[in-house]
Amino acid sequence: MWFFLACFGSEQKPVPIPKKQVMFAKDSDQEAFLEIVKEQDYEVKGEFQSGFFYALLDTPISADFAIDFRARSFRMLHVKTGIEAHGKRERSVQDIWDTYHPLFHDSPKHIVAYGGAPWFTGGMVERVALVKQLGQYFFGLEEREGVVPFPQASPLVFAGEVASATFLSDADLGLACTKMEGFSSVYWCEAPELDLDCVEKTQKWIDSLWSLGLTHSTEGKYRAAFHTQKVRLCLPSGCYDCNGIGCKNTASSEGMPVHIDQKTWRICVEKSFDSDTGRTRVCLNQQSYADKKAGIYIDDCRR
Repeated sequence: MWFFLACFGSEQKPVPIPKKQVMFAKDSDQEAFLEIVKEQDYEVKGEFQSGFFYALLDTPISADFAIDFRARSFRMLHVKTGIEAHGKRERSVQDIWDTYHPLFHDSPKHIVAYGGAPWFTGGMVERVALVKQLGQYFFGLEEREGVVPFPQASPLVFAGEVASATFLSDADLGLACTKMEGFSSVYWCEAPELDLDCVEKTQKWIDSLWSLGLTHSTEGKYRAAFHTQKVRLCLPSGCYDCNGIGCKNTASSEGMPVHIDQKTWRICVEKSFDSDTGRTRVCLNQQSYADKKAGIYIDDCRR
């Protein structure tokens, strides 16, 4: 009898497994997705209060999925990995889910960092430039750390396999990163307050670089390509101040990620867009230039 009671008293109730959570963008077509996510045992946690990725400018997302489903388009973000799926809504909701859901892994080996700007109060036009700026922060970090970015990462996400997250807090960019509650490898990185006029000018200048056709294998050709601009061009032999007429070697480029050979190249260009003497540094390589991508290494638009 005593033995029976002892066994009965030690019985433990099973601990319920928490459900995965989904957040929807405000005004998105939630009804189209609700049945599917509930069948997959997801719990609807709440809504975004703004545009889909723009909501990340205000606050971190602690759900597993963030979904924006519209009449003509869709966008899904897997928070743990930074993988995104987006496109036109030309198929059934079930077909879209079945196609992209297998891409979302629950145990990532890489770090995800979201670029937050809770100080931002601008409009849609300013948001577009700011989103590009933050995306170029993370591209610069990937370049600097030699990390291959994870395929299909969102524009506001750095995703790559790294040993630690210490490099995510970058003094030149002003990023301050902290681990998001409830996740082992997800970090919320807050950007410093930026001069939005400076950001817009920076992005227009970066967009103008794609027309230069940079495919050169000698330093002289790079100096010829930039001599009509007022920039600082950093090459393996040094950094050149270009004044609109020519370029003069004025400083060493030691320690900078620059090289040129017959097969590959990497250069850095600096330009000022505000009233102080500092410059924003953008670095490019052969592949990133072909993909029309640049990494911001130093941002002089900080207030």
